[in-house]
Amino acid sequence: MRIIDTHLHIWNKEEFSLPWLDGEGEVLNRTYSLEDYKNALEPDKGYEVEAAVYVEVDCARRDKEKENLFIAGCCANPGQLFAGACISGYLNEEGFKGYIDKYASEYVKGVRQVLHVPEALPGTCLGQLFVENVRYLGKKGLVFEGCVRNAELGDLYETAKACPDTTIWELWTRILFPFRRLQRKNSSIRNAGY
Repeated sequence: MRIIDTHLHIWNKEEFSLPWLDGEGEVLNRTYSLEDYKNALEPDKGYEVEAAVYVEVDCARRDKEKENLFIAGCCANPGQLFAGACISGYLNEEGFKGYIDKYASEYVKGVRQVLHVPEALPGTCLGQLFVENVRYLGKKGLVFEGCVRNAELGDLYETAKACPDTTIWELWTRILFPFRRLQRKNSSIRNAGY
């Protein structure tokens, strides 16, 4: 069976600053290359990863553009595994539309904003500008991936209701029970996925 890995992270600690790795053990706090990923695949398991979607790695703000250019280059190289990318973006900031227009290409499939970090106040995804920018992603045919605290899954639900023409994914959840309840609640919203 041939599959597409729709959520792949790689990072080079020599190229990008990743503050979230501070204090992490050696399993995470190291460089993970595309070769590491390929070497971890088990060819005898009955599947072959034929392509992957790179998902931004929440690098320091000063490295965001470098990360975007890195992955655009990877996607443009026909010998690479990457067929697309979900890049980072700050939907709660003025200028987001110009930012995403700058990076629009056949390879950019969506935008992710990590909202479970201290600098993102609770309720960030409910702000008027944020919601307007999520709607803008939908108009451009792009996905929004939100990484929220468990207590804010309901906020992401409200954002999804306010943006019916934008596909919204939430892939970062630490506590299964409240998540499953919200997942059942969200099953009535066609544009929300988990």
